[in-house]
Amino acid sequence: DFASPDGDFAKLTAKIDSMRALGVQHFALFLDDIPDHSAGPQITLINAVEDYLRVKAPSEHLLVVGTTYCSSASNTFNCGGPNAYTDAMGQAVRAEVELMWTGTDVEPATMSAADMKGIDASFEREVTIWDNWPNAPGSFVGRSADLPSAVRGYYTNPVLNEYPGPANPP
Repeated sequence: DFASPDGDFAKLTAKIDSMRALGVQHFALFLDDIPDHSAGPQITLINAVEDYLRVKAPSEHLLVVGTTYCSSASNTFNCGGPNAYTDAMGQAVRAEVELMWTGTDVEPATMSAADMKGIDASFEREVTIWDNWPNAPGSFVGRSADLPSAVRGYYTNPVLNEYPGPANPP
């Protein structure tokens, strides 16, 4: 959930500090499923968290998934980028923050370097790929050989059984 940059900042920094006490050194902020798709408050929160992380660990940086994280026009809740939201993120989120992107859809069957050109321009940086839902065996085999040279990084979501579905029945 997302209430406000100020209120959520206090909650996040408390959580970051508790995780650092356990030895965690790298952090990500996943805004993907919150209902508010307003870039402004998210940018304020992202930059504040990035600044907070760097005070205690100057070499660290934040990974972020925003509320728009793919380009499919048919999925209007999470996709539709590049758009005004991704343009705003690119212009105002600190350059060292890694912005994650799932590709042409939430679970795209294929992905190539060419798919990244528009979003890279909008985000004003190379994106980091986030393979969001590796539910079914073989879901993400359609990655082109040129993709690694076109992205900043590559992560996959290890959550295989969050809720029942075709690949993970109850």
